[in-house]
Amino acid sequence: MQHSGSLRQMNTKQLLKELNQISAVNDTTKIEELIALLVEDRREIVREMVVGVLKRLKDPDLPEKIAALLHAQDAFVRNSAASILARQWDWSKEALVESLKDKDKNVRKLAIDALYEVGDPSTVDFISIALDDEDVNNVIAAVEYIGDLGGHGYAEKILQILSHAEDQFLICSCLEALAKIGDPQCLHEVEKRFSSPLSMEDFMLMPYLRLLAKFSQPQHLGVLLEIAEAKLNIAYKEIIDSMALFINRNKSSLKEHEKKQIHTFLTQAISKNIPSANKYEIVSLIGRLGVENLSDEVKTYLQSDDPMIRLGAIEVIGTLKMTDFEADLQALLEKEKDEDLRLAAIFTLEQLKGE
Repeated sequence: MQHSGSLRQMNTKQLLKELNQISAVNDTTKIEELIALLVEDRREIVREMVVGVLKRLKDPDLPEKIAALLHAQDAFVRNSAASILARQWDWSKEALVESLKDKDKNVRKLAIDALYEVGDPSTVDFISIALDDEDVNNVIAAVEYIGDLGGHGYAEKILQILSHAEDQFLICSCLEALAKIGDPQCLHEVEKRFSSPLSMEDFMLMPYLRLLAKFSQPQHLGVLLEIAEAKLNIAYKEIIDSMALFINRNKSSLKEHEKKQIHTFLTQAISKNIPSANKYEIVSLIGRLGVENLSDEVKTYLQSDDPMIRLGAIEVIGTLKMTDFEADLQALLEKEKDEDLRLAAIFTLEQLKGE
């Protein structure tokens, strides 16, 4: 081992070798030198290596020393400190919780980020402290992270924040989180505040739409279709995903006229200028919807110039066991050049013959 203070005197090759050795033997006597290297050295490879070593060292006193770096002027040092504290979670709880109370809003934000980086749902209770932070950006981060980590116990608190939020990004984050951790009652409360969703900015409307679709009931079909028809051209993926959620959740409860309403929208959507992959999703949704007398429509899709629409039609034929399409599939095989479609058609034919 080199004597104390010698790390900064080594050339890069020697230093990297020494850093590996420090990590391998858990040489905690080098912590002060390692921190000095992180703060003072400007070689990117060295700094990255030092961060890796500090993440791996086992020393209960390390987090307190690293937490001090959250105040560093150098952004790399600050962000590295947060990442190290996340990795040192077994010993860094106290340091991170204290940092959540720091006077500096940026330090508090780094602590929130570090808690999220831990990736453990147990950190939600600590992150929730930031829901009362005086800085709106820190509240936004806390809301997002709680949603991502599945903090269902904080849905009501986030709903309260949403009820008086004025910042558009905070509103958006609350809606996103509630779509992940909320429940039908949350949707009911959100509907009270946003009684005219089409008046919302588009970037806020999309998480509202996801919340609506996830906890929807048949009576929400009208507003869902209203949004879908108005925003399909700019948010086709979100619209199709929301429609799929709605169908999955409510299919067994939908009346025939409601299915026809959805079917009408989907058949119109497939003619729009949207990517082929999304048209395939639409055809699949039509097959799952459960409307009657689809044969003529499916035949039209099977003859489409768009291979993704043809693929969707083939899969619908198999899913719905449309045995009267055996001859059509045989005819398709005679001229189809797309190998994926040929395989799908063969598989579907085998399904139908097995019926």
